Amino acid sequence: MVRQVGGEMLRQIPGAFWRATRGPGVPGRGSAGHSRWLVTVLAVLGWGSLGGPGWPEEARVAVLQGGGAESEGYVPVSLTAHVNDHLDVRFPAARVAVDGVPFDLVPSTGPNHVFLRDLGWADWQEDPSAYYSAYDMRPAAGDRPRLVLSLPVADYAAAYLLAATDDDPGYAPVVTLRLGALADGPGDQVRYHDFAAAVPRLGEVSSAFPALNVPGGRLFVVRIPLAQAIAQDFAGRRAMEVDVTKELRLAIRRPDPCRFQWRPLGLPSGVRLFGLTFERAPVQMEVRGTAPGHLFNEPQVPAFQVILRPTPAAPGRCALEVVATDYYGKVSEFVGPEVALPPGGGEVSVEVQVPVRVRGHYDLAIHLRVAGQRVLTRRTSMALLPPDTRQHRDQSPFGTWDFSGAHFTPSDRELLE
Repeated sequence: MVRQVGGEMLRQIPGAFWRATRGPGVPGRGSAGHSRWLVTVLAVLGWGSLGGPGWPEEARVAVLQGGGAESEGYVPVSLTAHVNDHLDVRFPAARVAVDGVPFDLVPSTGPNHVFLRDLGWADWQEDPSAYYSAYDMRPAAGDRPRLVLSLPVADYAAAYLLAATDDDPGYAPVVTLRLGALADGPGDQVRYHDFAAAVPRLGEVSSAFPALNVPGGRLFVVRIPLAQAIAQDFAGRRAMEVDVTKELRLAIRRPDPCRFQWRPLGLPSGVRLFGLTFERAPVQMEVRGTAPGHLFNEPQVPAFQVILRPTPAAPGRCALEVVATDYYGKVSEFVGPEVALPPGGGEVSVEVQVPVRVRGHYDLAIHLRVAGQRVLTRRTSMALLPPDTRQHRDQSPFGTWDFSGAHFTPSDRELLE
């Protein structure tokens, strides 16, 4: 059987061959400039030795060499410095593709995965009311309740976990990825974009996810849809943080409710994480307002510049759509233009208008559509105001005083007037 994986044509090799050739060796990295993966072995793990009769068909496993996985649109994240537990799960190499998704693994006789049971919020019982929250600071190396990884700044279509939840019912089958920027010190801006998923337990037989039979159960390739255009929130940074944790809940400090924050709370996560990989969106999208602060004064028609940067995997054409929701919940949809993407890369700038008729605040979702499907979304907001006849120092259109540059506000008087 021939199967397309990561741009390479791979030929299936019987599971018995894989078991006979499995060893401790780790394939070396290719030299710089490798743009494709070198596939040395393709295998199907045999349920006869690891699972049992009646188990579903397993995912394919391919051994990879070279540094081309990212060039194919995938970004594997190394867990080597964070592994803290061991299960008797053996892989043929440190770099493998499971059902077409590349992972960087830790094939070790010692700790070989991250058990998330200790991750959470260390100060949850106290919730101190200090001006800055310790949780929002970058954790020190070896901080057991935190697992913070680094990821290149980009828009991502999905995250893939090679994982399973422990069968102990005292553990929750939930994992949360918090993509964003933590603070290096007081005054730094902190921003999170949160994505959660349920991970099947080791002992589950039927599942919608591709899986591998392993001693004691199965490992699953769990896809977490991201599809949010967030890279522009971290302009000027080379990397953003990925805070891996358990289920999030709203934390309200008592008795003084001076802080409302989403924090990891509830049962400890029982997810056992062997690999984590991100898939880049085929088109990177940036949205810029044509008015400062996205505040439009009549008779202006609200409009935004959408900058599209196709990757080599981008389709030839796409379309834009804007969904505006007003303060009262009324939804208005506006179909934008269809856009031809240049095959050689570069960028395309398109203006989309949001011709709402009622003044007030709006939440916006600007969708990128390919073949009729929404593949990437930028969420922002705007306001439509009456004609501007005010001076900012006497009657601020923002409804507050001039911060003169503090708290991330502009300090240009001409801009604020």
